[in-house]
Amino acid sequence: QIAVRDEESYTAAAETLKDIARIEKLITEHHKPIKQAAKNAHSIAVAAEKKFLDPLTKAKSIIRNSLVVWTTEQERIRRDAERKLQAEARRKEEEERLALAERAEDEGKSETEVTEILDTPAPVPPVIVSPTFNKVAGVSTRETWRAEVTDMKMLCRAVVDGKAPVETVSPNMPLLNSMARKSKSGLGIPGVKAIKDTGVAIRS
Repeated sequence: QIAVRDEESYTAAAETLKDIARIEKLITEHHKPIKQAAKNAHSIAVAAEKKFLDPLTKAKSIIRNSLVVWTTEQERIRRDAERKLQAEARRKEEEERLALAERAEDEGKSETEVTEILDTPAPVPPVIVSPTFNKVAGVSTRETWRAEVTDMKMLCRAVVDGKAPVETVSPNMPLLNSMARKSKSGLGIPGVKAIKDTGVAIRS
């Protein structure tokens, strides 16, 4: 550890820092062509791989979209049939309940008993319609959800009002840092503080 206590130790530390910087430069220059060769080889390999993968990726995207459109329509058809059958089951239950009430009335049951029959529907079991097609093993559709910010000001207001967590809004640090470098202590943005960091520059 180098402690700077006076001008002599300051000069020694500064010269040591310059020596380290020179050594770093030599090491960097030595490895530069090695790294560049590796980078070039990697770029060539990536380009060759991309040439073969791109058509496959495009084909997969087209097929996936077609599968989603078709399976979505089949699910709509299935659910529509399910709703119709469920409605028909409820209609039959209502007809049977009405007939039961009429029979009770004909048998001389009291108005209270008849009303109770009318007001007590029998449970209708849920109707489940099977898919309209046989799924291929290993291929399935899935729903994923994502968010889209439609109004940044409204989102920020929601954060202020406690309706959204503060983590939903991320500050643009590159922009804020650029503004801080330009305005320095004059940066006047509420909730943002300009901080001055002092470092040491080395010139060989």
